[in-house]
Amino acid sequence: MKIRIGRGGFVANGQGSALLLKRPYLVSAIFLVLLTSVLAVSVLEIGDEDAVTRYQHGLPLRVGYALEAPFVMLDADGNVTGEAPEVLRHVLRSLGLERVTWLYSDFGSLIRELESGRVDMIAAGMFVTAERRKRVLFSRPTAFIRPGLLVQRGNPLNLLSLADLSSQPGTRLAVIDGSIEQQQANAAGVPERRVKSFPDDVSAVAAIRAGQADGLLLSAVSLRYLIDRNGAEAF
Repeated sequence: MKIRIGRGGFVANGQGSALLLKRPYLVSAIFLVLLTSVLAVSVLEIGDEDAVTRYQHGLPLRVGYALEAPFVMLDADGNVTGEAPEVLRHVLRSLGLERVTWLYSDFGSLIRELESGRVDMIAAGMFVTAERRKRVLFSRPTAFIRPGLLVQRGNPLNLLSLADLSSQPGTRLAVIDGSIEQQQANAAGVPERRVKSFPDDVSAVAAIRAGQADGLLLSAVSLRYLIDRNGAEAF
């Protein structure tokens, strides 16, 4: 199966709800830009025992992550890397903090893991939304990105926007569970029964290959990386 993104590029350019696919959105990794050691102390006081105290007693900082390349991925040796982890490492080194334990979670569970105290911070590409701001403290934005739509090569269903997905009976949209794209699909009127949630981009793309979904709504940066890494013929 061959795959392309949108029409004539990596962002769909239809009308109506397609504006959702054209508008740049704010994305940030939580707690990545810590300007002073005082600020670092204030944001790391999470859970029953604050992280700074644990660190001073020799324990590592616990960082939660979810895989979505190129924001977060694993290198050839299985080490966590990508835009968010590398920015976090730079910030922590500048504060003299070197000991880190990386804890994997599905994207949709990251904030709950932070709230439960299982992790001290999150390193992930995550859209800043009003709802999330009520629950966590974001760093400064690290990127402005655009959503993109991954469809089969030739776009046989002529899917150019969320309005097309909403209006065409039987079309199925893949999203990452807990993502802003999942919320956008719901807001655009795509029936919940036709929105299929997956824990990560790899499983979502696999669903398109297997014919279980007709499109994948995700950041254009992530979709471009998937294509560049695997090649269109791999799909």
